[in-house]
Amino acid sequence: MAIKKQHFWIDRKHDRVNTEIPCQVSPLSGSRKGATIINLAAGGLKFACTQEVFNLLLPEEQRIPGQVIDIDIDIQFQLQAAGRKKPLSIRTTARIIHTERLAQDSYTLGAQFIALHDADIRGIELYLKQVTGQANRL
Repeated sequence: MAIKKQHFWIDRKHDRVNTEIPCQVSPLSGSRKGATIINLAAGGLKFACTQEVFNLLLPEEQRIPGQVIDIDIDIQFQLQAAGRKKPLSIRTTARIIHTERLAQDSYTLGAQFIALHDADIRGIELYLKQVTGQANRL
């Protein structure tokens, strides 16, 4: 059964905002590689990466763009929220739920947070509230 892209728009539980936040991603045990978070929500994110990173994160049998099953990754990033002297550093586990190939060496991966501390959830929600007036909502 084919899943249409529109399905993901309809079933989203959290509004996402466009971003350009550098991050580090890795398999649960492995080396970290750089990527860029292109949209963020309280429940997950989408990041852009190269084919090298895509191949690092996904086993060969799941490298066909589309829906992904049971691939958990480690992701680290920082958010600068107003009123904070230091950026909020977040390191969490996320489950990749969808991938898309944009070009030969360009992919996006959608991921849902599965292990996020309460303080990190509050920090992400505060950040999203602050940028909602400035960023385009998806």
